[in-house]
Amino acid sequence: QLAFPIPCRAAHVESTSVTDRVRSMVVQNLSSSLIRTAAVEEGMTTLRVSGGRKVLSGETSLEEVFRITQDDMSTLDDAASA
Repeated sequence: QLAFPIPCRAAHVESTSVTDRVRSMVVQNLSSSLIRTAAVEEGMTTLRVSGGRKVLSGETSLEEVFRITQDDMSTLDDAASA
């Protein structure tokens, strides 16, 4: 056992499969907010959802999830108004 604690780091990731729809949008050079909205509709796991799962499993805090996903809400708001 170590004499001093070493802080652990957890990976917070956003993942998706590139579907034909998303690929087509990328090729058309559409805005990232439109592509993100489509990816979410196609089943993308967002950082906030991934972080929420880690909160529920005790791997991280809600404060940490909000800190790393603060830009998520403005991105989703932009996409909703497009």
